Amino acid sequence: MNQQVFVAKLIEQVRRVAERPAMYLGNVTTASALSFRGGIYCACSALGITLTLKICSQAANSRGWEYGSSGGVNPMREHGLTEEQIVQELLLNDIKMLELVAAGLEA
Repeated sequence: MNQQVFVAKLIEQVRRVAERPAMYLGNVTTASALSFRGGIYCACSALGITLTLKICSQAANSRGWEYGSSGGVNPMREHGLTEEQIVQELLLNDIKMLELVAAGLEA
């Protein structure tokens, strides 16, 4: 499978998870979402797709957050988001991140 096809399939899967997080994550917590994100990073790495700090930061910034060591969770908590809202933001951020990767692969 080429990288463009893989990233497109991964975007669709993360969209499904965002629509029904409890079905895919079990407990809808930041820990489960960050663990899921780790799986995304591992899958991309296994296929030679680098998720750079620049891409991660661009994705977070486009959604109004700063990307940091907490994966962006701490600022979301400081803004009063619930666990479920944070999970949703993390998943939407992951979609944006993958869209940026896909755009780079097309270039």
